[in-house]
Amino acid sequence: MPVPEPVHPGENAPEISAASALLSLPVPILPQDAPLVLPPREIPPAPDDPLKLFGRHVFHSAGGQKLPYRLLKPWNFEPHKDYPLVVFLHGSRARGTDNRRHLNGSSELGISLWTSNDVQRDYPSFVLAPQAKTTWVRSWALVERPANRREPLELVVELIESLKGRHNIDPRRIYISGVSMGGFGVWGAITRHPALFAGAVAVCGGGNPRMVKPNPTPVWAFHGSRDTVVSPRRSREMVAALRRVGGNVRYTEYKGVRHDSWKLAFKEAELVPWLFSQEL
Repeated sequence: MPVPEPVHPGENAPEISAASALLSLPVPILPQDAPLVLPPREIPPAPDDPLKLFGRHVFHSAGGQKLPYRLLKPWNFEPHKDYPLVVFLHGSRARGTDNRRHLNGSSELGISLWTSNDVQRDYPSFVLAPQAKTTWVRSWALVERPANRREPLELVVELIESLKGRHNIDPRRIYISGVSMGGFGVWGAITRHPALFAGAVAVCGGGNPRMVKPNPTPVWAFHGSRDTVVSPRRSREMVAALRRVGGNVRYTEYKGVRHDSWKLAFKEAELVPWLFSQEL
C-alpha cells in the first residue's frame, strides 16, 4: 500500500483565505441578555488651572451699556447636551471694569469652587462671573429705567437671556450665588425674578423683607454671627420673610465668625450637591 508523501508548509499546502480562517474559529455563545460592552469614550484630561478656560468678554446691552464678564465652558463639553449655568456675584471690593478683580479676594473661593475640576467633573456647568462698576442694585423694587441706565443686576439678567440663546444652557437649571454686596444681589435677583433661578446661595448679604412674596426658588443663606460689616440681622430677616410665605430656605449662621463667612460656606460638603439637585 503506497504511503502518501508528507506535505511541507510552503510547498504544496492548500491555500487558506483569511475569511476561511475566521469562519473556522469557534464562535462564543453569549447569554441572550448579555450587555454590549463598548470601548470607553475618551475624555480629555482636566485642565491644571480651570481659570485658564475662563473666557474674557464684554456684554453690550440693548441700551448700549457695557458689562465685563467671564464665562467658563464645561471642560468636558458635549455639543448635544444642555448644561446648568452658575452665576457668581462679587462683593464691593471687586467693583470695576478691568474684568479681573472679581476673580480674586473674597470672590476667589466662590469662583474656584464652581470652576474646580471636582465640581466640573461631577456637575459640568457653565460659570458666569460678571463685574459691576457700581452696586448690583440701587433700589429693591424693580424700577423701570431708560434702556441706557439699567442697574448692573438687570444687565446680568439681560446677559443671561443672551447666553441662553447662544449656548447649551438648560433654562431649568440656572443658579445664582454671591458674597457680601453679591449676597444682596442674590436676594434682589430672586425677589425680582422668582421664575428665573432654580436655586440661590446668598452669603453675608441681605435685602428688603417687605419685598418678599411667594417664591419657588430654594435658597441657602449663610452669615457670621459677629459680622460687623453686614449685620446677620439682614439675612435673618430675609430668611424669616421667605419662610412666612412658605419659601424653601435653609439658613446657616456661624457662631463667632465675622464678615468672611464665605470661607466656611463654600466648604460646606452638602452645598454643591444641594444646589445642583434643584430644578425648575
